[in-house]
Amino acid sequence: MFPEARTDQLLVQELDQEVMVYDTERHRAHTLNQSAALLWRHCDGKTAPDALARLLAAKTGLPAEPEVVWVALEELSRAHLLRSPVTRPADAPKCSRREMARRFARSAGVAALLPAVLSISAPTPAYAVSCKTAGMLCTLNSQCCSLNCYYYGYYKACT
Repeated sequence: MFPEARTDQLLVQELDQEVMVYDTERHRAHTLNQSAALLWRHCDGKTAPDALARLLAAKTGLPAEPEVVWVALEELSRAHLLRSPVTRPADAPKCSRREMARRFARSAGVAALLPAVLSISAPTPAYAVSCKTAGMLCTLNSQCCSLNCYYYGYYKACT
């Protein structure tokens, strides 16, 4: 199984030490740290996870252990950043990100280099509205798009 990065319906922005990926299909934003971004860029459908582990070790100084790559591939897969989901082979070492961080914590700075994918959902346009429109109930002028919250009978509403 050779992982392949998904490129369709993604907006990618290179930042200083990380990559921001916005999935326009799922309305989710993902931040890939330097190690995760390196792996994602090299998921070309032709490179085996063992080769990815050697590449990661050469570029970052992380140990060339396949479980580091498998944890990253599983995170990329959960974020829908790979063309098809990955499943760790039965003979591949099973280790969680937390266990790896604990194991590498003894090596100065190595745990901070572990691949990480952080994801958030982007609000839909309806949720992004930060002010109330005409006729909506209010208590303060600042809640209204018109900045006018007035008494309408027994309650207040925006104009």
